[in-house]
Amino acid sequence: MTMAAERVTRYLSKPARRVLSGDIGGTNLRLAVVKQGVIERDIHVSMKEFSSAAELATRVALEISSLDLDGVKLGGIGFPCPIDGSGEPLFLPPNLTFGFNGFIKALTIASGLSIFGFNDARAAVMGEAMFGAGKSHDVVIWHGIGTGYGFAIVDGENEIFPSAAEGGHIKVVNPILDRSARECGCGARGCAEPYVSGTAMSKRYRELTGKDLDGKAVGEAFLAREKMAVKVVFEAMAHLAMAISTGHALTLNGIHVLGGGVAQIGEPLLDTLRMKLRTPGVVSWPEKNDLAKNVVLSELCDNAGLLGAAVLAEGSA
Repeated sequence: MTMAAERVTRYLSKPARRVLSGDIGGTNLRLAVVKQGVIERDIHVSMKEFSSAAELATRVALEISSLDLDGVKLGGIGFPCPIDGSGEPLFLPPNLTFGFNGFIKALTIASGLSIFGFNDARAAVMGEAMFGAGKSHDVVIWHGIGTGYGFAIVDGENEIFPSAAEGGHIKVVNPILDRSARECGCGARGCAEPYVSGTAMSKRYRELTGKDLDGKAVGEAFLAREKMAVKVVFEAMAHLAMAISTGHALTLNGIHVLGGGVAQIGEPLLDTLRMKLRTPGVVSWPEKNDLAKNVVLSELCDNAGLLGAAVLAEGSA
């Protein structure tokens, strides 16, 4: 049995449990009740409505009261920031105006459930590895391209860098040698996030045209072959290729899965990325493999984080 098959079989052999699952992004919050990879019901809430962790915890407790929580005793929440050893979020997320200090404790008290916190990329890669495009692959590398950007890795049944999974802050431009390297919300320069994310594409499009389009609209303009949108997406995919080559250097095999809102541009985006990955000098040992063939679109799309957070919560209980 392969490691991938063992990973899935071991999970499905456990008694099925209903789990509260949450995915907090820079734009939206999603909550759902999940049972062995099936989302029974989900709720969407705009993150623009909140200005503090306390407000968010109060609203989450209210929203989950409308769900059928019969038999639900635990929950897993994905956060767009690193997580410490106790499951509490660390640092201020680059894409939000507030942090999550005390959120897990407040929600645990308000809901009466055992709540666990996870980095959102970590949750998404686990979801894709268990139920999506990675379920038949031993090594799965997730690249989430939405309001922000992050990647995480599962190798067999083991997560690599499980505490932080902040791949969005690896460097794709050297800020020491290139003083024009873009500033990231984390305070550094040259991180992947201000080059690859939907927010980054929106800002770059504004620089080139003076027009305001969000990441989704830039993607739509790219599909319509609008000149500046094509330039923006080509640049973003060139930088994403660098991040993917880093993931490849860490694993030397595996499937790279693109998810998040920007990835919903679909095959044209994937074709562009594959072209960049085939540029000489990008991939190590190119004569041994064609990394571009190992890059695919998510099968779970926005559901990857919800499903993965439920799996991780069950493993933490």
